[in-house]
Amino acid sequence: MTAVVDYANPYPQVNAELFGKIAQLCQGVIDAMISCLQRWYQLPPALTLIDQAFQKLNQTIRDSVATFQTGPNGYRWVFVDIYPKFKGHEMKMDVTLNLDQVCHLCGTTASYIDNHTSNKNLGTDKPWWIEGDIGTRFPEYLQIPGPLIAPPVVIVAVSQRTEKMGKWVNKDGQKCISDAIWDADTILPGPTPLKWIVGYGEARNENVCK
Repeated sequence: MTAVVDYANPYPQVNAELFGKIAQLCQGVIDAMISCLQRWYQLPPALTLIDQAFQKLNQTIRDSVATFQTGPNGYRWVFVDIYPKFKGHEMKMDVTLNLDQVCHLCGTTASYIDNHTSNKNLGTDKPWWIEGDIGTRFPEYLQIPGPLIAPPVVIVAVSQRTEKMGKWVNKDGQKCISDAIWDADTILPGPTPLKWIVGYGEARNENVCK
């Protein structure tokens, strides 16, 4: 018996909540809010394209497995679709933006220095992915001031951290995959759960990956 598993998309889902999180993230760095929104609102379209690529890849896998599911021994091949089961369990994407040094009313006698920090998890709170490396790419876009609340404004120093993203499935995700394989429906004779084909007569699990 051969089980072929497709791919789960580890990246955050595009929905209204994501747009709200981006807005909250950028509001926290008010002196660079406009450039922050312009940059981070590029994320949802990119995530949409990535998700489309995963769906196309998974359809290719499904179609390829189907060619082996014809004939009397077709039941020996089973396609296991884990893509929908990982929805809501994508990786975390914990972003921290820092305006480390901002000069307000620069060049006047009333000038003063302050700073702003904003943090938001753009991913899920229930990830099935192991946390990976920390991203510290320099956020040059945060050096562009606006809206100008107390002009003139000069953003002197900025920094950014992106944490808790991952590409390897954790133990909860691994259990989901194994349970999905065990309860996957074969084509022939069937639909029949794979576990019945190999001799285990336990009832179907209606809570796989829940």
